[in-house]
Amino acid sequence: MAAVTAAPSSVTKLGSRDGNNAALPTREERIATFQNNVLNHAKKCGVLVMKTSTDTKMSTHTFIKTKPQELVQQEAALEVLSLSDHLTGASQEWDGLTVTERIAVHRKERHEKTVEDMKQELTCVSNDLEARMTKASEQLQQQLTANDKVLLSLFQKMDTAEQLQAYNLDQLNKLWDEITDQTAIRIGCIKTLDAQLDSVEKDRINLIEDILKSYGEILSQIAYLLTEDVNRLITEEAQAVNLTVLSNKRKYSDLYLQLMTIEVEREKEHHARWESKMDEWKRLMQQIAEEEFRVYMNSKLVCNPTEVHKLIEFLTAEQKLINRKRQELLHQIRLGCCELNCRPHPYH
Repeated sequence: MAAVTAAPSSVTKLGSRDGNNAALPTREERIATFQNNVLNHAKKCGVLVMKTSTDTKMSTHTFIKTKPQELVQQEAALEVLSLSDHLTGASQEWDGLTVTERIAVHRKERHEKTVEDMKQELTCVSNDLEARMTKASEQLQQQLTANDKVLLSLFQKMDTAEQLQAYNLDQLNKLWDEITDQTAIRIGCIKTLDAQLDSVEKDRINLIEDILKSYGEILSQIAYLLTEDVNRLITEEAQAVNLTVLSNKRKYSDLYLQLMTIEVEREKEHHARWESKMDEWKRLMQQIAEEEFRVYMNSKLVCNPTEVHKLIEFLTAEQKLINRKRQELLHQIRLGCCELNCRPHPYH
């Protein structure tokens, strides 16, 4: 409700003096009287006054010591007296209103304009903060896109069997460490976004708090509403802002949870993919080892080795020599037995 009520009955209308309807001096009469007073005062002060023929304003030229402050006041008074008696360009809505009613209307207009300015400033703050949030989100998206390319290049290093054959176990473990490092970088980017969004909301609270405080003081000075009503209005705006901040924080938490869940699922998928590559690498290594062993066993070195042939020939020759010596020895033994049988017995 308006803090200013209707004008009391003791207030007189414009155009009357002390409640009397006596006629006031005209504008020309007031100017002539003032000019005469200025001329008389100029003679005393030693100031030469020159009056133009086309304008009611007066110009002065000092040739003796003067009083500048008095001249300034005289010129200001002359300017006021030169104003018209009637308002020009005034709106028709002011007709028939008392002074108090006009003050109330003016306060209402100022109050509404101030409230509109406050809402516009709050909107500007929201737009600026939205721009910061959009920039932070786009930056995260660019970082994740670049990280996806890095991860893709790491997995492309072991796509084919030929590429897997070029790695050993230590190199594959090192490649997995590089993949986990990229996952840690992605999680760090997500945490950075969450911190930036939290900072945006803190800035929102501080900026809006300053705006509401300053506009609350302005509205109280305008005094279109009572102080309690102004406080209620500011409290309602603050409550709406608090609800917005709480809703934003809830959405930020949901966003952070979703992003972290996606990253956990992505890491599980990467680990499963790496394990499948490890199993494939093990199968390849096993096949390679079996093939190498099969080739080795079917090679000439194993099936028909030269050293073995030489050894067999050597052993065969040795065996023949030993067998010849054995036969000679047996032959000598037989001859000796025959001689013993042919010799007479000493007791016969």
